Amino acid sequence: MKQMDVKQGLSSFSDTLNLRIFELLAADDDARSSPQLVDAMRYAVRGGRRFRPFLTAECANLFGLPLSSCLDLACAIECFHCHSLIYDDLPAMDDDATRRGLPAVHVVFGEATAMLAASCLSLTAFEIIAEPTTHRDPQVRTRLIAELAAIAGKSGMAGGQLLDLMSEGRSRTTNLAVVERIHSMKTASLIRYACVAGARLAGARGQDLTALAQYGNAIGLAFQIADDLLDANGSDEAFQPSQDALRGKATYVSVAGTHAASMMVEKLADTALSTIARFGQCGSTLADIVQLVVQRSY
Repeated sequence: MKQMDVKQGLSSFSDTLNLRIFELLAADDDARSSPQLVDAMRYAVRGGRRFRPFLTAECANLFGLPLSSCLDLACAIECFHCHSLIYDDLPAMDDDATRRGLPAVHVVFGEATAMLAASCLSLTAFEIIAEPTTHRDPQVRTRLIAELAAIAGKSGMAGGQLLDLMSEGRSRTTNLAVVERIHSMKTASLIRYACVAGARLAGARGQDLTALAQYGNAIGLAFQIADDLLDANGSDEAFQPSQDALRGKATYVSVAGTHAASMMVEKLADTALSTIARFGQCGSTLADIVQLVVQRSY
């Protein structure tokens, strides 16, 4: 699958995932549920590239599991990703008024509803994974839940977000080790989980899971640095720049410069490709995804 084919595959996958994720987030008949909260949750998951759940599906497919059997897990991962985006955009966090080309959730629904919607999306992700329809083996489901909880907390996304906030205005005194730690915890952790979770759902074990964890971590870091390069270059009219530069956040670009950042993306791409060499031709789509990340202009 070439890069253009990957883009087409991603687009087709997004259409399939969109149908299912809105089914899972449909308003129920419980009179105690809040229609406004459901609306905010559904608003939060609209749009987006669906990159993380796409990785889940591709890593599951690597071991013979069809999309129909991993779609709910993919939806859970997208719900969890979107919950983190709501928090990121809040005035107390990154203070972004737009997300995916539209007003952010807190702008449309208010901060209180936005925070509650974020909490509900994260809980919905765990609820979906816990369902027997996600996997018949309760031990597999429990492992998936435990691993998602681990990458979400103080040593993962939440901790990375705090380090990110603490880096504001300190790009000149922050070293690259700290920047990489922030990116690894905040961005790469869920991308890494998406890869491993799809493979685990399909029955992968041992060194295969280790290789995909390394692959996910490498492309996760590359994805974030490429994002920062896009922000710095401002070359894509469709790309909505963040407030990172205005807030003086420490990024690979702000600490090391654009040239070094570009070289790091290439180095991470080589690392990702070397880790999946064990899969041979079966890993060709994952290899093409690496090139999509490296050459991204979206």
